[in-house]
Amino acid sequence: AYCFHYVRPTLDFGLLWRMIRFSAPIGLTGLAMFVINFGDQFILLHFGSLANVGIYSLAYRIGMLVATAYSAFQTYWGAQVYQILRRDDADVVFARFLTYVVLGLSACSLVLVICARPGLRLLAAPAFQGAAPIIPVVVAAYWLRGITDFFRCLFLAAGRPGYDAFCN
Repeated sequence: AYCFHYVRPTLDFGLLWRMIRFSAPIGLTGLAMFVINFGDQFILLHFGSLANVGIYSLAYRIGMLVATAYSAFQTYWGAQVYQILRRDDADVVFARFLTYVVLGLSACSLVLVICARPGLRLLAAPAFQGAAPIIPVVVAAYWLRGITDFFRCLFLAAGRPGYDAFCN
């Protein structure tokens, strides 16, 4: 109520339509990512036992920590990429950010892979120790995913969210 006292809400149908057109592919991407991240467990039930799905799920959740660590940077990068690309030194800044992303993702991934087996011994029952060899594969996938997410922001900055959705 306080904000509406100073700023009168108005509806601009042209702007609303442009926002919907820009964000629709991103919304579809979010739905697709939900299916990719959680649908595999339902499919795996048809090909393996519940115990194997549990082992896979544990490995997957640990591997997803790479994405969790990257998400804070991705939030910042996604908001700043527009201004950064307009700078005169955009190439230098972009290269520096890419270096930081690769370094951060690599460090996080390395720690997860090295600590996976001892961490599982401490935190999980013996029945779940089979997750250890799966974790590096999932970590590698999320490492690659982080790098591609960094580059996919360029599609949004260029006003091409459909390309971003296609890559996802």
